[in-house]
Amino acid sequence: MQQSRFETVQFRARAADPATEVFLIDASLSRIGSAVGQLEADVSPGFYKVRFRAGASQHDELVEVSGEEATREVIGEPVLFRSAAPILNTTTFDADQAGLAADWSREPQSIGDGAELFVFLREEDAKKAFDPEGVSVHDLKGAKVVDLSAGRIEETARCAGICLRLDPGTYRLRVSKAGLGDYEIFVTLSPDWQVQVFLAFETFTKGEVTVRAASLRRSAIFMRLRGMTFDPEEPNTRLTELAKQALLQGRNIVSDEMINRFLHGKFQDPMMGLFAAHILLATHPRNRDLIAIVLMNLGRLIGETSDLAALRLAARKGREAKTTIESPPLLAASWRSLTKATRQNASLIAPMSVPGQIAHNIADGGAWLLHRVSTDPEARPQSLAHSEAMFREMLMVPSNMLQEVVADRRSTEEFSGLEQSLLSILTSRAAINDMFRQVPEAEDSEVNASRQIWRLPAPAYSVAAAVQSLDRKLGILKTTDRVSR
Repeated sequence: MQQSRFETVQFRARAADPATEVFLIDASLSRIGSAVGQLEADVSPGFYKVRFRAGASQHDELVEVSGEEATREVIGEPVLFRSAAPILNTTTFDADQAGLAADWSREPQSIGDGAELFVFLREEDAKKAFDPEGVSVHDLKGAKVVDLSAGRIEETARCAGICLRLDPGTYRLRVSKAGLGDYEIFVTLSPDWQVQVFLAFETFTKGEVTVRAASLRRSAIFMRLRGMTFDPEEPNTRLTELAKQALLQGRNIVSDEMINRFLHGKFQDPMMGLFAAHILLATHPRNRDLIAIVLMNLGRLIGETSDLAALRLAARKGREAKTTIESPPLLAASWRSLTKATRQNASLIAPMSVPGQIAHNIADGGAWLLHRVSTDPEARPQSLAHSEAMFREMLMVPSNMLQEVVADRRSTEEFSGLEQSLLSILTSRAAINDMFRQVPEAEDSEVNASRQIWRLPAPAYSVAAAVQSLDRKLGILKTTDRVSR
Protein backbone atom coordinates (compact mmCIF):
# COMPACT_ATOMS: atom_id res chain seq x y z
CA MET A 1 0.00 0.00 0.00
CA GLN A 2 1.35 3.42 -0.97
CA GLN A 3 2.20 5.52 2.06
CA SER A 4 0.34 8.83 2.50
CA ARG A 5 2.32 12.02 2.10
CA PHE A 6 0.96 13.39 5.40
CA GLU A 7 0.53 11.35 8.57
CA THR A 8 -1.71 14.07 10.08
CA VAL A 9 -4.22 16.17 8.15
CA GLN A 10 -5.95 19.37 9.22
CA PHE A 11 -9.65 18.56 8.85
CA ARG A 12 -12.40 21.17 8.73
CA ALA A 13 -16.17 20.61 8.48
CA ARG A 14 -18.25 23.71 7.95
CA ALA A 15 -22.04 23.74 8.37
CA ALA A 16 -24.38 25.69 6.13
CA ASP A 17 -25.26 28.02 9.03
CA PRO A 18 -23.68 28.93 12.38
CA ALA A 19 -26.44 27.21 14.42
CA THR A 20 -25.97 23.69 12.98
CA GLU A 21 -24.13 21.19 15.16
CA VAL A 22 -21.23 19.27 13.61
CA PHE A 23 -19.94 15.89 14.80
CA LEU A 24 -16.88 13.96 13.56
CA ILE A 25 -16.91 10.16 13.95
CA ASP A 26 -14.12 7.75 12.98
CA ALA A 27 -14.31 4.28 11.41
CA SER A 28 -14.70 2.63 14.82
CA LEU A 29 -17.77 4.83 15.47
CA SER A 30 -15.94 6.79 18.16
CA ARG A 31 -16.72 10.50 18.31
CA ILE A 32 -13.59 12.55 17.73
CA GLY A 33 -15.10 15.93 18.29
CA SER A 34 -18.13 18.18 18.07
CA ALA A 35 -18.74 21.86 17.51
CA VAL A 36 -21.35 24.37 16.38
CA GLY A 37 -21.08 25.92 12.95
CA GLN A 38 -17.56 24.69 12.18
CA LEU A 39 -15.44 21.81 13.45
CA GLU A 40 -11.66 21.58 13.16
CA ALA A 41 -9.45 18.63 14.10
CA ASP A 42 -6.13 17.01 13.26
CA VAL A 43 -6.81 13.48 11.97
CA SER A 44 -4.95 10.55 10.45
CA PRO A 45 -5.76 9.38 6.89
CA GLY A 46 -8.83 7.15 6.77
CA PHE A 47 -12.60 7.19 6.47
CA TYR A 48 -14.77 9.40 8.68
CA LYS A 49 -18.42 10.27 9.12
CA VAL A 50 -19.45 13.89 9.48
CA ARG A 51 -22.86 14.46 11.04
CA PHE A 52 -24.70 17.75 10.66
CA ARG A 53 -27.64 18.27 13.05
CA ALA A 54 -30.19 21.09 13.00
CA GLY A 55 -33.23 20.99 15.23
CA ALA A 56 -34.54 17.42 15.33
CA SER A 57 -33.08 16.59 11.89
CA GLN A 58 -29.64 15.45 10.79
CA HIS A 59 -27.75 14.06 7.83
CA ASP A 60 -24.43 12.22 7.57
CA GLU A 61 -21.64 12.44 5.02
CA LEU A 62 -18.99 9.76 4.53
CA VAL A 63 -15.59 11.40 3.97
CA GLU A 64 -12.23 9.97 2.93
CA VAL A 65 -9.10 11.69 4.17
CA SER A 66 -6.42 10.43 1.80
CA GLY A 67 -3.40 12.13 3.29
CA GLU A 68 -2.29 13.40 -0.11
CA GLU A 69 -3.03 16.98 0.98
CA ALA A 70 -2.26 18.74 4.26
CA THR A 71 -5.84 19.95 4.67
CA ARG A 72 -9.29 18.51 3.97
CA GLU A 73 -12.46 20.58 4.07
CA VAL A 74 -16.13 19.53 3.92
CA ILE A 75 -18.97 22.02 3.48
CA GLY A 76 -22.34 20.65 4.53
CA GLU A 77 -25.64 21.20 2.79
CA PRO A 78 -28.45 22.89 4.76
CA VAL A 79 -30.15 20.38 7.06
CA LEU A 80 -33.88 20.27 6.38
CA PHE A 81 -35.96 20.54 9.55
CA ARG A 82 -39.65 21.05 10.22
CA SER A 83 -41.06 24.52 10.86
CA ALA A 84 -44.52 26.05 11.05
CA ALA A 85 -43.17 28.89 8.91
CA PRO A 86 -42.57 28.42 5.16
CA ILE A 87 -38.81 28.91 5.42
CA LEU A 88 -36.46 27.89 2.63
CA ASN A 89 -34.58 24.64 3.29
CA THR A 90 -37.21 23.22 5.65
CA THR A 91 -39.12 19.97 5.14
CA THR A 92 -42.50 21.58 4.43
CA PHE A 93 -41.41 24.66 2.50
CA ASP A 94 -44.12 25.86 0.11
CA ALA A 95 -43.19 28.63 -2.33
CA ASP A 96 -46.79 29.79 -2.81
CA GLN A 97 -47.40 30.06 0.93
CA ALA A 98 -44.06 31.84 1.43
CA GLY A 99 -44.90 34.37 -1.29
CA LEU A 100 -48.32 35.11 0.18
CA ALA A 101 -46.83 35.51 3.66
CA ALA A 102 -44.34 38.03 2.30
CA ASP A 103 -47.08 39.98 0.51
CA TRP A 104 -49.63 39.96 3.33
CA SER A 105 -47.09 40.96 6.01
CA ARG A 106 -46.63 44.36 4.33
CA GLU A 107 -50.33 45.36 4.37
CA PRO A 108 -51.48 46.06 7.95
CA GLN A 109 -55.02 46.94 8.99
CA SER A 110 -55.00 49.92 11.36
CA ILE A 111 -56.58 49.22 14.74
CA GLY A 112 -53.99 51.07 16.80
CA ASP A 113 -50.57 52.57 16.14
CA GLY A 114 -46.94 52.05 17.03
CA ALA A 115 -46.51 48.28 16.54
CA GLU A 116 -47.64 45.46 14.27
CA LEU A 117 -48.74 41.84 14.55
CA PHE A 118 -48.80 39.44 11.62
CA VAL A 119 -50.50 36.05 12.03
CA PHE A 120 -50.22 33.42 9.30
CA LEU A 121 -51.89 29.99 9.35
CA ARG A 122 -51.08 27.27 6.84
CA GLU A 123 -51.93 23.66 6.13
CA GLU A 124 -48.77 21.78 5.18
CA ASP A 125 -50.55 18.64 3.95
CA ALA A 126 -52.14 19.16 0.53
CA LYS A 127 -54.50 16.23 1.20
CA LYS A 128 -56.06 17.87 4.27
CA ALA A 129 -58.98 20.31 4.29
CA PHE A 130 -58.14 23.91 5.21
CA ASP A 131 -60.29 25.67 7.82
CA PRO A 132 -59.06 29.02 9.26
CA GLU A 133 -61.85 29.30 11.87
CA GLY A 134 -60.98 29.33 15.55
CA VAL A 135 -57.90 31.60 15.56
CA SER A 136 -58.31 35.04 17.12
CA VAL A 137 -56.41 37.94 18.68
CA HIS A 138 -57.46 39.31 22.08
CA ASP A 139 -56.19 42.12 24.27
CA LEU A 140 -54.49 41.44 27.59
CA LYS A 141 -57.78 41.41 29.50
CA GLY A 142 -59.29 38.88 27.07
CA ALA A 143 -61.52 41.09 24.91
CA LYS A 144 -61.51 39.98 21.29
CA VAL A 145 -59.71 42.26 18.85
CA VAL A 146 -60.17 40.35 15.59
CA ASP A 147 -60.62 36.88 14.08
CA LEU A 148 -58.08 35.51 11.63
CA SER A 149 -60.95 34.86 9.22
CA ALA A 150 -61.34 38.65 8.87
CA GLY A 151 -58.00 38.75 7.05
CA ARG A 152 -56.79 37.20 3.81
CA ILE A 153 -57.69 33.61 2.90
CA GLU A 154 -56.29 31.65 -0.04
CA GLU A 155 -57.99 28.27 -0.25
CA THR A 156 -55.86 27.06 -3.16
CA ALA A 157 -52.63 27.67 -1.27
CA ARG A 158 -54.20 26.43 2.01
CA CYS A 159 -53.33 29.49 4.08
CA ALA A 160 -54.78 32.55 5.78
CA GLY A 161 -53.17 35.65 7.22
CA ILE A 162 -53.88 38.97 8.88
CA CYS A 163 -51.58 41.92 9.50
CA LEU A 164 -52.59 44.40 12.20
CA ARG A 165 -51.29 47.79 13.26
CA LEU A 166 -51.83 47.88 17.02
CA ASP A 167 -50.81 49.83 20.09
CA PRO A 168 -47.71 48.43 21.79
CA GLY A 169 -48.51 46.01 24.60
CA THR A 170 -49.29 42.37 25.29
CA TYR A 171 -51.97 40.48 23.36
CA ARG A 172 -53.41 36.97 23.52
CA LEU A 173 -53.30 34.76 20.44
CA ARG A 174 -56.07 32.21 20.97
CA VAL A 175 -56.97 28.94 19.24
CA SER A 176 -60.47 27.61 19.94
CA LYS A 177 -61.60 24.19 18.77
CA ALA A 178 -64.61 22.15 19.79
CA GLY A 179 -63.47 19.02 21.57
CA LEU A 180 -60.14 20.55 22.60
CA GLY A 181 -61.02 23.79 24.35
CA ASP A 182 -59.46 27.24 24.14
CA TYR A 183 -55.70 27.77 24.38
CA GLU A 184 -53.59 30.90 24.06
CA ILE A 185 -50.08 32.32 24.09
CA PHE A 186 -49.10 35.87 24.97
CA VAL A 187 -47.36 38.10 22.44
CA THR A 188 -45.83 41.44 23.44
CA LEU A 189 -45.61 44.08 20.71
CA SER A 190 -42.76 46.56 21.06
CA PRO A 191 -42.75 50.01 19.41
CA ASP A 192 -41.55 50.00 15.80
CA TRP A 193 -41.47 46.18 15.54
CA GLN A 194 -43.68 43.68 13.76
CA VAL A 195 -44.14 40.33 15.50
CA GLN A 196 -44.74 37.54 12.97
CA VAL A 197 -46.51 34.42 14.24
CA PHE A 198 -46.73 31.36 11.98
CA LEU A 199 -49.15 28.55 12.81
CA ALA A 200 -49.56 25.14 11.21
CA PHE A 201 -52.17 22.44 11.66
CA GLU A 202 -51.68 19.36 13.82
CA THR A 203 -53.87 16.34 14.52
CA PHE A 204 -54.88 16.17 18.18
CA THR A 205 -56.41 13.16 19.94
CA LYS A 206 -58.44 13.63 23.10
CA GLY A 207 -60.02 10.41 24.31
CA GLU A 208 -61.74 8.91 21.30
CA VAL A 209 -62.00 12.24 19.48
CA THR A 210 -59.52 13.24 16.76
CA VAL A 211 -59.38 16.93 15.81
CA ARG A 212 -57.38 18.85 13.22
CA ALA A 213 -56.51 22.29 14.60
CA ALA A 214 -53.91 25.05 14.53
CA SER A 215 -51.06 24.23 16.91
CA LEU A 216 -49.85 27.03 19.17
CA ARG A 217 -47.15 24.71 20.49
CA ARG A 218 -45.54 24.50 17.06
CA SER A 219 -45.67 28.25 16.43
CA ALA A 220 -42.72 29.90 14.74
CA ILE A 221 -42.36 33.49 15.93
CA PHE A 222 -40.08 36.21 14.59
CA MET A 223 -39.64 39.96 15.00
CA ARG A 224 -38.92 42.37 12.18
CA LEU A 225 -38.65 46.14 12.10
CA ARG A 226 -41.83 47.70 10.74
CA GLY A 227 -41.58 47.93 6.98
CA MET A 228 -39.57 44.70 6.68
CA THR A 229 -41.71 41.86 5.36
CA PHE A 230 -41.39 38.15 5.98
CA ASP A 231 -38.47 36.77 3.97
CA PRO A 232 -38.33 32.96 3.63
CA GLU A 233 -34.68 33.16 2.50
CA GLU A 234 -33.42 35.40 5.31
CA PRO A 235 -30.62 33.49 7.14
CA ASN A 236 -31.56 34.99 10.52
CA THR A 237 -35.06 33.53 10.19
CA ARG A 238 -33.57 30.05 10.00
CA LEU A 239 -31.19 30.79 12.88
CA THR A 240 -34.07 31.99 15.07
CA GLU A 241 -36.00 28.76 14.47
CA LEU A 242 -32.92 26.67 15.24
CA ALA A 243 -32.31 28.66 18.43
CA LYS A 244 -35.91 28.00 19.51
CA GLN A 245 -35.57 24.27 18.91
CA ALA A 246 -32.22 24.16 20.70
CA LEU A 247 -33.71 25.89 23.74
CA LEU A 248 -36.60 23.43 23.71
CA GLN A 249 -34.26 20.43 23.44
CA GLY A 250 -31.78 21.74 26.01
CA ARG A 251 -28.85 21.93 23.57
CA ASN A 252 -26.18 24.59 23.32
CA ILE A 253 -26.00 25.85 19.74
CA VAL A 254 -24.56 29.30 20.48
CA SER A 255 -21.51 29.40 18.21
CA ASP A 256 -18.67 31.92 18.23
CA GLU A 257 -20.20 33.61 15.21
CA MET A 258 -23.58 33.96 16.93
CA ILE A 259 -21.94 35.29 20.10
CA ASN A 260 -20.12 37.87 17.98
CA ARG A 261 -23.46 39.02 16.60
CA PHE A 262 -24.90 39.41 20.10
CA LEU A 263 -21.86 41.32 21.33
CA HIS A 264 -22.19 43.86 18.54
CA GLY A 265 -25.96 44.03 18.56
CA LYS A 266 -26.17 42.88 14.97
CA PHE A 267 -28.99 40.40 15.33
CA GLN A 268 -31.91 41.64 13.29
CA ASP A 269 -34.46 39.48 15.09
CA PRO A 270 -34.72 40.10 18.86
CA MET A 271 -36.44 36.71 19.20
CA MET A 272 -33.10 35.08 18.40
CA GLY A 273 -31.55 37.19 21.14
CA LEU A 274 -34.17 36.04 23.68
CA PHE A 275 -33.56 32.39 22.83
CA ALA A 276 -29.80 32.81 22.93
CA ALA A 277 -29.90 34.63 26.27
CA HIS A 278 -31.79 31.71 27.86
CA ILE A 279 -29.32 29.24 26.32
CA LEU A 280 -26.36 31.27 27.61
CA LEU A 281 -27.86 31.41 31.12
CA ALA A 282 -28.21 27.63 31.06
CA THR A 283 -24.81 26.82 29.53
CA HIS A 284 -22.54 29.79 30.41
CA PRO A 285 -23.99 31.19 33.67
CA ARG A 286 -20.60 32.50 34.81
CA ASN A 287 -20.07 34.56 31.66
CA ARG A 288 -21.91 37.48 33.19
CA ASP A 289 -20.32 40.12 30.96
CA LEU A 290 -21.52 38.42 27.78
CA ILE A 291 -25.02 37.88 29.17
CA ALA A 292 -25.18 41.49 30.35
CA ILE A 293 -24.28 42.77 26.88
CA VAL A 294 -26.93 40.59 25.22
CA LEU A 295 -29.58 41.82 27.68
CA MET A 296 -28.50 45.43 27.20
CA ASN A 297 -28.78 45.08 23.42
CA LEU A 298 -32.22 43.48 23.77
CA GLY A 299 -33.37 46.30 26.02
CA ARG A 300 -32.29 48.87 23.46
CA LEU A 301 -34.16 47.04 20.71
CA ILE A 302 -37.50 46.10 22.28
CA GLY A 303 -37.71 47.98 25.59
CA GLU A 304 -38.87 46.40 28.84
CA THR A 305 -40.96 43.23 28.42
CA SER A 306 -41.85 40.36 30.77
CA ASP A 307 -39.43 38.09 28.91
CA LEU A 308 -36.58 40.54 29.35
CA ALA A 309 -37.48 41.07 33.02
CA ALA A 310 -37.39 37.29 33.51
CA LEU A 311 -33.92 37.10 31.93
CA ARG A 312 -32.63 39.87 34.18
CA LEU A 313 -34.05 38.14 37.25
CA ALA A 314 -32.44 34.85 36.21
CA ALA A 315 -29.09 36.56 35.60
CA ARG A 316 -29.26 38.19 39.05
CA LYS A 317 -30.65 35.03 40.69
CA GLY A 318 -33.98 36.65 41.52
CA ARG A 319 -32.57 39.78 43.13
CA GLU A 320 -34.50 42.67 41.59
CA ALA A 321 -35.89 45.54 43.67
CA LYS A 322 -39.46 46.80 43.26
CA THR A 323 -40.29 44.65 40.25
CA THR A 324 -43.82 43.51 39.43
CA ILE A 325 -44.90 41.52 36.40
CA GLU A 326 -48.20 42.68 34.94
CA SER A 327 -48.33 40.58 31.77
CA PRO A 328 -47.32 36.96 31.03
CA PRO A 329 -44.17 36.33 29.00
CA LEU A 330 -44.07 34.60 25.64
CA LEU A 331 -41.45 31.99 26.51
CA ALA A 332 -41.94 29.06 28.88
CA ALA A 333 -38.31 29.49 30.00
CA SER A 334 -39.12 33.06 31.04
CA TRP A 335 -42.14 31.83 33.00
CA ARG A 336 -39.98 29.32 34.87
CA SER A 337 -37.54 32.10 35.78
CA LEU A 338 -40.35 34.33 37.03
CA THR A 339 -42.03 31.65 39.11
CA LYS A 340 -38.69 30.71 40.66
CA ALA A 341 -38.10 34.36 41.55
CA THR A 342 -41.42 34.53 43.41
CA ARG A 343 -39.94 32.19 46.03
CA GLN A 344 -37.81 35.17 47.11
CA ASN A 345 -40.33 37.89 46.26
CA ALA A 346 -43.91 36.58 46.31
CA SER A 347 -45.32 39.98 45.32
CA LEU A 348 -43.49 39.79 41.98
CA ILE A 349 -46.68 38.25 40.52
CA ALA A 350 -49.87 39.35 42.27
CA PRO A 351 -52.59 36.67 42.57
CA MET A 352 -55.26 38.69 40.76
CA SER A 353 -52.97 39.98 38.01
CA VAL A 354 -53.21 38.38 34.57
CA PRO A 355 -50.04 36.28 35.16
CA GLY A 356 -51.44 35.22 38.54
CA GLN A 357 -54.79 34.23 37.06
CA ILE A 358 -53.45 32.25 34.10
CA ALA A 359 -51.01 30.34 36.32
CA HIS A 360 -53.73 27.86 37.30
CA ASN A 361 -53.98 26.34 33.83
CA ILE A 362 -50.56 26.26 32.20
CA ALA A 363 -50.23 23.52 29.58
CA ASP A 364 -47.22 22.03 27.80
CA GLY A 365 -46.51 24.58 25.11
CA GLY A 366 -43.01 23.53 24.15
CA ALA A 367 -40.95 26.71 23.91
CA TRP A 368 -44.00 28.93 24.53
CA LEU A 369 -46.03 29.70 27.65
CA LEU A 370 -49.33 28.03 26.77
CA HIS A 371 -52.48 28.75 28.77
CA ARG A 372 -55.73 26.81 28.77
CA VAL A 373 -58.59 29.29 29.05
CA SER A 374 -60.92 28.60 31.98
CA THR A 375 -63.77 30.60 33.51
CA ASP A 376 -63.52 28.84 36.88
CA PRO A 377 -63.07 31.51 39.61
CA GLU A 378 -60.03 31.14 41.79
CA ALA A 379 -59.75 31.74 45.54
CA ARG A 380 -57.86 34.70 46.91
CA PRO A 381 -54.95 33.53 49.06
CA GLN A 382 -54.92 34.63 52.69
CA SER A 383 -51.18 34.07 53.17
CA LEU A 384 -48.43 31.74 52.04
CA ALA A 385 -47.94 30.34 55.53
CA HIS A 386 -51.68 29.72 55.90
CA SER A 387 -51.78 27.79 52.62
CA GLU A 388 -48.78 25.67 53.55
CA ALA A 389 -50.39 24.82 56.88
CA MET A 390 -53.65 23.96 55.10
CA PHE A 391 -51.85 21.63 52.70
CA ARG A 392 -50.07 20.00 55.63
CA GLU A 393 -53.47 19.18 57.11
CA MET A 394 -54.57 17.71 53.77
CA LEU A 395 -51.54 15.41 53.84
CA MET A 396 -52.73 13.99 57.15
CA VAL A 397 -56.03 12.80 55.64
CA PRO A 398 -56.04 8.99 55.22
CA SER A 399 -55.34 8.07 51.60
CA ASN A 400 -58.46 5.92 51.22
CA MET A 401 -60.67 8.80 52.40
CA LEU A 402 -58.87 11.22 50.08
CA GLN A 403 -59.35 8.95 47.07
CA GLU A 404 -63.06 8.56 47.80
CA VAL A 405 -63.60 12.31 48.13
CA VAL A 406 -61.64 13.08 44.93
CA ALA A 407 -63.56 10.43 42.95
CA ASP A 408 -66.85 11.87 44.21
CA ARG A 409 -65.94 15.54 43.47
CA ARG A 410 -64.68 14.91 39.92
CA SER A 411 -68.28 14.49 38.76
CA THR A 412 -69.26 17.96 39.99
CA GLU A 413 -66.05 20.01 40.11
CA GLU A 414 -63.54 21.06 37.45
CA PHE A 415 -59.97 21.08 38.75
CA SER A 416 -57.42 23.47 37.29
CA GLY A 417 -54.05 22.28 36.08
CA LEU A 418 -52.40 23.61 39.24
CA GLU A 419 -54.99 21.89 41.42
CA GLN A 420 -54.33 18.66 39.52
CA SER A 421 -50.65 18.98 40.40
CA LEU A 422 -51.53 19.40 44.07
CA LEU A 423 -53.80 16.35 43.89
CA SER A 424 -50.92 14.33 42.44
CA ILE A 425 -48.79 15.20 45.45
CA LEU A 426 -51.61 14.33 47.84
CA THR A 427 -52.57 11.02 46.25
CA SER A 428 -49.11 9.67 45.48
CA ARG A 429 -47.46 8.73 48.74
CA ALA A 430 -44.60 7.03 46.91
CA ALA A 431 -43.82 10.24 45.03
CA ILE A 432 -43.86 12.19 48.28
CA ASN A 433 -41.44 9.74 49.86
CA ASP A 434 -39.11 10.26 46.90
CA MET A 435 -39.33 13.99 47.49
CA PHE A 436 -38.41 13.56 51.16
CA ARG A 437 -35.10 12.00 50.17
CA GLN A 438 -34.23 15.14 48.18
CA VAL A 439 -34.79 17.47 51.14
CA PRO A 440 -31.74 17.81 53.42
CA GLU A 441 -33.61 19.04 56.49
CA ALA A 442 -34.45 16.36 59.06
CA GLU A 443 -38.06 17.34 59.68
CA ASP A 444 -41.26 15.37 59.97
CA SER A 445 -42.69 14.05 56.71
CA GLU A 446 -45.80 16.24 56.63
CA VAL A 447 -43.71 19.42 56.96
CA ASN A 448 -41.35 18.28 54.22
CA ALA A 449 -44.19 17.28 51.92
CA SER A 450 -46.06 20.52 52.45
CA ARG A 451 -43.01 22.46 51.30
CA GLN A 452 -42.96 20.61 48.00
CA ILE A 453 -45.82 22.81 46.81
CA TRP A 454 -43.34 25.69 46.45
CA ARG A 455 -41.43 23.65 43.87
CA LEU A 456 -44.38 23.66 41.49
CA PRO A 457 -43.74 25.80 38.36
CA ALA A 458 -46.19 28.55 39.32
CA PRO A 459 -46.05 31.86 41.21
CA ALA A 460 -46.08 31.47 45.00
CA TYR A 461 -49.36 33.31 45.46
CA SER A 462 -50.98 31.28 42.68
CA VAL A 463 -49.93 28.07 44.43
CA ALA A 464 -51.39 29.42 47.66
CA ALA A 465 -54.66 30.26 45.91
CA ALA A 466 -54.80 26.80 44.35
CA VAL A 467 -54.36 25.14 47.74
CA GLN A 468 -57.28 27.09 49.13
CA SER A 469 -59.53 26.56 46.10
CA LEU A 470 -58.72 22.84 46.18
CA ASP A 471 -59.68 22.71 49.85
CA ARG A 472 -62.96 24.49 49.03
CA LYS A 473 -63.79 22.05 46.22
CA LEU A 474 -62.91 18.95 48.21
CA GLY A 475 -64.26 20.07 51.57
CA ILE A 476 -61.96 17.41 52.91
CA LEU A 477 -60.78 19.15 56.07
CA LYS A 478 -64.38 19.59 57.22
CA THR A 479 -65.04 15.94 56.42
CA THR A 480 -62.02 14.94 58.49
CA ASP A 481 -63.23 17.05 61.40
CA ARG A 482 -66.61 15.31 61.32
CA VAL A 483 -64.94 11.90 61.27
CA SER A 484 -62.68 12.77 64.19
CA ARG A 485 -65.66 13.86 66.22
